[in-house]
This record gives sequence, C-alpha cells and structure tokens, in this order.
Amino acid sequence: MKAYGIPGKLIRLVRALYDGFQCAVIDEDKTTEWFNINTGVKQGCNMSGFLFLLVIDWIIKNTVGSGENGIRWKFMSKLEDLDFADDIALLSSTQQHLQQKTDNLVLHSHRTRLCVNPEKCKTLRIYEKSTDKIRVDNATLEDVETFHYLVLKIGGGSKDLQNRLTKARSTFCRLRKLWSSTSVS
Repeated sequence: MKAYGIPGKLIRLVRALYDGFQCAVIDEDKTTEWFNINTGVKQGCNMSGFLFLLVIDWIIKNTVGSGENGIRWKFMSKLEDLDFADDIALLSSTQQHLQQKTDNLVLHSHRTRLCVNPEKCKTLRIYEKSTDKIRVDNATLEDVETFHYLVLKIGGGSKDLQNRLTKARSTFCRLRKLWSSTSVS
C-alpha cells in the first residue's frame, strides 16, 4: 500500500482490522476451536477484493519491469501480460524473456506470501523455434497447443488467433487514452 502512496494512517487502519484476527469453522452443529489467521484477506469484507488486486497489480508491475520484453502490439508498443483477478498470462517474443518474467513473477509473488502453482501453469508457443522448457522453481511447465484463458480458447489455429489479435488490438486502441492516463493506475 505504501508503494501506491496510500497514507500511513490508512495503512495502519487496515492493519488494525487484520491484526489478531481469529475465526472458527462451523460444521452442522459443531464449531471448531478459534484459531489465528495470519495471511490472506477476510472473505466477505468489502476491502478484500481491493487489497487482493492491489497486491496482484504490484506483483505484475514488478514482474514486467520496463515493459520491453512483451510481444509487439503496434509499431511502438509491446503487450506484456493479460490479467484478470489471479489469472495471469505472461507474453513474450522469446523463451529467454518469458523465463525471466516467470522468475520475476515467482520472486515477487513470494515477497507477498503468494505462491505460483506450477501444476496450474502452461506454456503456449506460437512461431517459437526454441524447445527449451519454462520452469517454476524446480518444476517444468507443460507445453500445450491450446488452453482456456477465462472463457476463451487460445491457440489451435493461426486464423482464429489472428482474428482475436485484431479484435484485441482494436479494443486496446479505443482504450489508449485510459491506458496512458496518469490519473488512473
């Protein structure tokens, strides 16, 4: 929160809501003993979604860094990632850059006590000659021909991919003022 310029008083207020937080599990007519919650956000709390997205945004900003290792989007632009909540697609034009981004994602996730689950991660190569595998810690990520990101099927045909890229590029261009606005982060 400090990295986003949120005043110390507000940070202390949020911390006070979470310090010493306890809960119990109710199952039918039985209640467990109370136990401390040391990580995560409170389910059902209005701030939980905001706090989680703030952490994810910080992780992504630190993962992509200067923004030079994405895929060419337009003449002078590169697209580094696609994110929706905790679904993240890292984009890169080389295997080396993708491994670097993946390593950064793992590093910055660990700094916030979040973990990247290699079993839920996949790599999709389009026009990539390298067969080197992407790794998360000691695990090798599975290469796939297609995968689903949100509700969309990605891969499996260059015509379908080109159609999606054209639509995405059009939407991106329409939102250019929003992306480059200094008043929105």
